Amino acid sequence: MSVRNVSHFLERVASGVDEQTFVAELVDYVLVQVDASAGSVGAGDAEVTAKIDPGMIRRQAESSRDTTVHSLPRGEEPITVGRVPTSGVQILHSSVSKLHAQLTWQGEELMVEDLGSTNGTWVNRVKLEPNDPHRVRPDDTLRFGQGDAYLVMTPKAFFNYLNMLRRFGI
Repeated sequence: MSVRNVSHFLERVASGVDEQTFVAELVDYVLVQVDASAGSVGAGDAEVTAKIDPGMIRRQAESSRDTTVHSLPRGEEPITVGRVPTSGVQILHSSVSKLHAQLTWQGEELMVEDLGSTNGTWVNRVKLEPNDPHRVRPDDTLRFGQGDAYLVMTPKAFFNYLNMLRRFGI
């Protein structure tokens, strides 16, 4: 599991890496932290540039370089989400439970499961039932508790997102 800031990836794209190389290096889906006020962005649009609200990007302009990006490596081990330092996706927000949710790969499908958290887990503004795995697709927005939302992106969509950030001068 790798956690980095958007600035790391922006520098890579700014260095001139092409999409094919970027996608080959990243391989797995990523969770990209987005503005808590963004809600569910995208939800089915075909192109990432059409999916991301430019107003959301502008609201994040000052902090986007520090936005958290979590890689979601494929494997048999669940990726835990919670406040504790041992979580694969650590979210330091008071509404996030110590062990809040887990992400698992079932073949080519990514699943999210709320582990009985106090404040819930949402996929595209729909609250999940505890202990009932739900399929996650690229462009879905996940929210754990009441904190920031996280956009699920393929490496290609993430590359396009980074290029859009560059166009906004971030």
